[in-house]
Amino acid sequence: MSGSELIVENVSVTFATRRRDQGHRALDDVGLRVGGGEIVGLVGESGSGKSTLGRVIAGLQLSYSGQLRFG
Repeated sequence: MSGSELIVENVSVTFATRRRDQGHRALDDVGLRVGGGEIVGLVGESGSGKSTLGRVIAGLQLSYSGQLRFG
């Protein structure tokens, strides 16, 4: 292990919908820890939030709650 790691804590993403009273919750309180040098595969059904989590980690999804830490 190289000493660096990715820590995802309590990440949630909600997308606005046409209904004003609620949105679509794409991620709900997701946590993940990946150590340096580790390789992780993420699998799940269509619409389960895999791409949304990837966008959060890559910095492409800016509207989210929770924490990301590298290092």
